[in-house]
Amino acid sequence: MAKLSLKIILINILYILPFVVYAQPLIPENDPKDSSFFDGPYIFWKSPNQAISKYFIYNAFEDKLFIQTKKHKIKSDYQKIKGIKRDSNTYIVSQNGYQPQDTEFENIDNIAVVGDVHGEYECLYDLLKGNKIVDKFGDWIYGKGQLVFIGDIFDRGDKVLESLYLIKRLESQAKKAGGRVHYLLGNHEVMILLGDTRYIHKKYKDMTNRTMLHYSKLFGENTELGRWIRSLNTIVKINNHLFVHAGLSKRFIDKKYSISEINNTTRGYLKKQDSVNVNKNYKEAYSKLNPIWYRGYLMRSKGSSVISSDELDSILDNFNADKIIFGHTEINKIRYLHNKRTIAINVPMGSAETKAEILLIEKDKFYKTDIKGNKELLK
Repeated sequence: MAKLSLKIILINILYILPFVVYAQPLIPENDPKDSSFFDGPYIFWKSPNQAISKYFIYNAFEDKLFIQTKKHKIKSDYQKIKGIKRDSNTYIVSQNGYQPQDTEFENIDNIAVVGDVHGEYECLYDLLKGNKIVDKFGDWIYGKGQLVFIGDIFDRGDKVLESLYLIKRLESQAKKAGGRVHYLLGNHEVMILLGDTRYIHKKYKDMTNRTMLHYSKLFGENTELGRWIRSLNTIVKINNHLFVHAGLSKRFIDKKYSISEINNTTRGYLKKQDSVNVNKNYKEAYSKLNPIWYRGYLMRSKGSSVISSDELDSILDNFNADKIIFGHTEINKIRYLHNKRTIAINVPMGSAETKAEILLIEKDKFYKTDIKGNKELLK
């Protein structure tokens, strides 16, 4: 009888254990040796005064996936809501949705730029903490500095949600401190919101297949994160520098679009389309000359060659800028290109073959830096 009771106790401990360990600043962490996971909250708006949080909880020992929900009464805009008992965090929701942020800033002394994250939350957190952008709790300590995420938080990695909530929280904290966080749209944000889930991590495939819920619905127009992401910009100008996910092609600029028009165009891809325009919308969103797809600063791509010096000059002149900082195309280290007129920053995170880096701009000097804060002047 004693042996049987001990066995029952051990089973209960193994069942509970994956859900009582918490990640550094955000949501419950999973044992790397265990395929159990705790993913949430995904917050759905049912009405202007009611939201519902959904958590997906997978127990590998029993091979069972549970969905736990919690209802929230929303009485004011930018209200804090609490997670379920297994989640000790609070989340800010916007009753009235989100408006696009400003796109041009001047006289900014400190700028940090993060390349494609792709769900590598731990690496992202280490980079921000190591460079004194956040503290050990993941809270903003960068003062009036500006932090740019160049896009592609989604896909490949298994901690997309953790990364999104960190960025969303920092956006609010930075603004209160006189700084800014700019999360720019990349091709993978647009892909997910348009229903293209080819590159999501196995965790998310299993989670949504078991519940017969398409992954993109977790970021629909009726969700808190979906509303926020649909308000994001594609390009921002800080001082005399342009920041964009993939790059600006000459053919795209020939249309004489302003920064605001480029941002409005990309956001337009993410709105509901009628049956007449849906095919045109997909074709434009996936154009290889689009600022979220272009690779012409580093290589040839379908429909375009490597950008020429004259073409790059015309793009910079069009926006009265001296540099373009971009991600998207992977490189092994942050470096100048095109006689220091562009900077490629997408060093893969979470890779055993490369050392993760971010770009720091301090009083118009450019540095690459690693998770320990070791700065090296770009040359």
